[in-house]
Formats: sequence, C-alpha cells, structure tokens
Amino acid sequence: MIAIILGVYGGMADAKAGNPPYLWRLISHAKRSKELLISGFAAISNLLAFGIILDVVFQFVLYKAVHPGAALIVGPILICVPYAVSRALTNRLSRLLGTK
Repeated sequence: MIAIILGVYGGMADAKAGNPPYLWRLISHAKRSKELLISGFAAISNLLAFGIILDVVFQFVLYKAVHPGAALIVGPILICVPYAVSRALTNRLSRLLGTK
C-alpha cells in the first residue's frame, strides 16, 4: 500500500514537471537511465528493506525456516511493481485530466 502511495506521489511530481511516465522515460532515455534508476531507488529504498524484512519474518512464522534468496526476490518485486505501475498511471491520469 505504501509503495502505491509513493508511486502516486512520484507520478504527480512527474506530471507537474512535464515529464513522461517513469517507465517510459527509463526505457526511452537511455542516457539518463542511471539517474532515473537512482532517483527511483532513493524514493523506495527504505520500503524495499522493509519488504525484505517482512518477507523474512513471514517465512519464519509460516514455515519455521528462512530462505534469504526468496526474500531477496519476492520482497522487491512486491514493492517495485506496484510503485512503478502506480507512478506511471498517476502521471498519465494527471496529464490527461490536466491536474497540476
């Protein structure tokens, strides 16, 4: 849920700045992709760590065992995908509605 809220916030900021959606910029602006990845990571780095920790805790509670590889894959996917999608959709919707 927090990843979606952060994505909406980022999408609104992108729309105010007149930037295209985040994923599109990441793909189409190859020269700035490193900068864009760093800014996106900075926005969700604490959330990523929290997602990984929660995945480890849930694994321990449910299975009485911890699989760090799975936590390192599942945690970020469950955070990054909603963040990126909500950021892109918010930007498109905001630009479509003319919200600034």
